[in-house]
Amino acid sequence: MDDKIHFPPDYLEKMTSIEAAVGLVQLKRYPKIIEHRRKMANYYSDNLDQKDDWKLPPVIEGATYSHYPVRVPNKEEVMSVYLSKGIQLGEVIEYSVSDLGCYKHIGDDCPNSREASQTTVNFTVTK
Repeated sequence: MDDKIHFPPDYLEKMTSIEAAVGLVQLKRYPKIIEHRRKMANYYSDNLDQKDDWKLPPVIEGATYSHYPVRVPNKEEVMSVYLSKGIQLGEVIEYSVSDLGCYKHIGDDCPNSREASQTTVNFTVTK
């Protein structure tokens, strides 16, 4: 890990016409997309074979669920077990900013951020 927070090379560029057209089509589908994400979050909450030391996110009325993050004590092991079953989990929080060299001067003032980066896996909510 280097000392930089990386953004995509085009992060300051405006949306192209084709990207805007796709966005407008997706906007029409937005209610169905959100309905599916809520359905997936409820499914995970009801059916995920969680261990006692897993922490699932709360199901909140009106939430749109861009992610379904689960805190686990053994992130790499959980990701490996699910991958062996053909299920790829994501990492929403890959690192803690306070661990980057350019922020070392703040010390260990971000223990929750560090813990989240080491224990959070993401179950997909998209199709």
